Amino acid sequence: MSRRRVLMAAALGLALLLAVVRPAAAMDVMGGVTSIVAGTCITVSGSGAVTVNTCQDLATTASPTFDGLTLSVGGSSSTGSVCAVANVNTTAVGNVDGGADDLMTYSLPANTLGASARVIRITARFTGAANANSKTMTFVFGASSTAIFINSGSANTYYINFVIARSGLNTQDIWGDRWEVGGPSGNGLARVTATETETAAITIKFTGTATATDDIVQRLMIVEVCNG
Repeated sequence: MSRRRVLMAAALGLALLLAVVRPAAAMDVMGGVTSIVAGTCITVSGSGAVTVNTCQDLATTASPTFDGLTLSVGGSSSTGSVCAVANVNTTAVGNVDGGADDLMTYSLPANTLGASARVIRITARFTGAANANSKTMTFVFGASSTAIFINSGSANTYYINFVIARSGLNTQDIWGDRWEVGGPSGNGLARVTATETETAAITIKFTGTATATDDIVQRLMIVEVCNG
């Protein structure tokens, strides 16, 4: 076989191989969408239908909608919601001298709690200085607050979690639990009710009250939004 025929056969074989293994074109996969731009979210249903929408950032969108995602739970007839992480803060911040000081703060966007069964989960971690100074950590949700720890533990670590559930229009239930490493065993916090206006932004924050700077240092705060 001549060199020219060998090259032609090789080219034909390569073309056939590409035709078999090539990825489907964007038009084939996305039903007419031929390009994707930054900030685009693509949803593929169980039947293969594709929907293209503009993504929303809970941290920057003034009035986000939160439709949530669902996953099968225990069978095709049962579904569960997927939570979205709205904010993660790992920049350590401590109290300054005596009195109460804001530690980590997050502004929950308006309308985030605008539907029944919406839930906010907050995870927080703190450390205490190696001294016997009085240390008070407080959780604040809008105009409501609850003291978490009031003690004089030395070099302890504090693990704190809160769940805020929408119980009605502009009505929320706040539940919390806490653990102290190096001090008393962990226990739950009393239920607190709030009446924050859900069409406005709501401040979520922790404060620290102590004697000397950095008696209390907050090291972590995670805010998650769950669609019930």
